[in-house]
Amino acid sequence: GMNHRFVVLAVAGDGTTSLSNKLELLLDQPPVPAFNYFQNASVAGNTAVNLTVNVDQLASVSGVRIERSKLPGSGFTQIGYAQFVTNPIEWTDQQANPADDDYYYRTIVLDSCGNDGIMSNTLRTMHLTATPDQNLQEVDLAWNGFEGWDGNVSEYRIYRSVNEVWDPIPVAVLSASARTYTDAVGNLTDESGTFCYRIEAAEFTNSFGIQETSLSNSVCVEMEPLVYIPNAFYPAGINAVFQPIIGYAELDSYRLLIFNRWGEKVFETEDPAQGWDGTFNSRNAPAAVYVYQVSFFSAGGKEIIKRGSVTLIR
Repeated sequence: GMNHRFVVLAVAGDGTTSLSNKLELLLDQPPVPAFNYFQNASVAGNTAVNLTVNVDQLASVSGVRIERSKLPGSGFTQIGYAQFVTNPIEWTDQQANPADDDYYYRTIVLDSCGNDGIMSNTLRTMHLTATPDQNLQEVDLAWNGFEGWDGNVSEYRIYRSVNEVWDPIPVAVLSASARTYTDAVGNLTDESGTFCYRIEAAEFTNSFGIQETSLSNSVCVEMEPLVYIPNAFYPAGINAVFQPIIGYAELDSYRLLIFNRWGEKVFETEDPAQGWDGTFNSRNAPAAVYVYQVSFFSAGGKEIIKRGSVTLIR
């Protein structure tokens, strides 16, 4: 506590003054917070960042002032105030744009009178980018490391979605020093070609007995359709059926048409697994050059039409 002394000064109209007796009181001071730990900052849905602050519950705390910057040690501005109701304090930064940037966050704890107390540690969120490599059928990922945990980062987990379905099992678990990863998607050509990714940072157990995880933004890429169309086939040989091979595409609207030299349609299918066996009206079509048209849509909704000729060999 702290001693406080009080007196009353009376002033008459003629300027005469008189002092009262002195009253001395020992007043208890609100306990000062012993710590202000910024526990976590995690991207939510590419449009916000969820923040968690752990403050000293034994102290007299009214709340925390939340600050944000795009620079590590300067440029911080207040973005909000979170009142202390329960511990830890939860607050969401809905003005951030985590799809495009990473951010630095810190807090200043406020006592019961609203005065500034101690400043927290600074946390840095992760920002993930993805670049498709059409030739190698790979997706190159890069991100900045998560910063500021008391327990430090233990590992990074990479999650992928295919056809808008997230796999709960990470495609890779990397060390804390990793900042890049290449995902080979050549074995997924039967899918539409849209792949989305996000990174999860995991923390070692910290001095508060907590193991946090933090998510990055999610980012999507579209692989261009792969199309292979043979220029000849021999029904009596190994290449017995004419069938386009298509990868990374939406095949619900697939259509294959084949015409003879007179423009007569000799074959049609909407089944990408069905090819032309060289027959027409249940009879072998003559050896000749035929015209084909195959159409489908890319993952991005663009219609793809391929036209050309194929030789039927007898």
